[in-house]
Amino acid sequence: CSSYGNRNFWAYYNNWFGSTISQVPAGVTVSRINGLNRFEVSAQISKGYFAPGVAAAYVVSGLDFADGVSAGAAAAHDGGPVLLIEQNSIPSAIAAELTRLQPQRIVIVGGEGVITPSVAAALGRWSADVQRVAGPDRYATSRAVAEYAFAGGVTSTFLATGRSFPDALSASAAAGVGGSPVILVDGSQGDLDSATQATLDGLGVQQVHLAGGTGVVSSGIESALVTKLGAGNVDRLS
Repeated sequence: CSSYGNRNFWAYYNNWFGSTISQVPAGVTVSRINGLNRFEVSAQISKGYFAPGVAAAYVVSGLDFADGVSAGAAAAHDGGPVLLIEQNSIPSAIAAELTRLQPQRIVIVGGEGVITPSVAAALGRWSADVQRVAGPDRYATSRAVAEYAFAGGVTSTFLATGRSFPDALSASAAAGVGGSPVILVDGSQGDLDSATQATLDGLGVQQVHLAGGTGVVSSGIESALVTKLGAGNVDRLS
């Protein structure tokens, strides 16, 4: 019954108001950036928004999310793109984009387990300055990226769980616009870990935005931040 009901509702709505497909508000344009795979999409985004000679291009694994979301706000802060590559090779679309970009600096985010030394060496073809920012796990890498890109200090940051990608991904765009890093934590833990506390202190963070509900970033982490920064300086976006 529900399937017939849905069909009937669609038929009546379509007859009365017109199709909901391809209805775009006045003054709004729609475009699509695409490619045959995630690597080509990455290259096309870079090509559409970044001119040659960018200060930095951030290169991350396209096979997992963690390093990419950590790199997003950092790349925005440095005025460059995030480019996805494979563990053992540089996709042809990315090679072509690096040739066009000629970045002053290439920043590899992630350890040798996600991007091999041979790939790091190959990236030297496009820049004399190739640096790797990494830690022993995704959380340490996230902190290292924040400390690297925002070494001059920041007033605010976003904290998101590193166990899944959606909240960190949503936060990365807002963080990039606001000039803040995204720091990944193990949101299931009952307290804020000492390493993250040290990073917040080192950056001079005064305000923290938690991305996601208590099911992904625990109330214990929130309480620790409130104790540290004050209730008015900690908010949860969920």
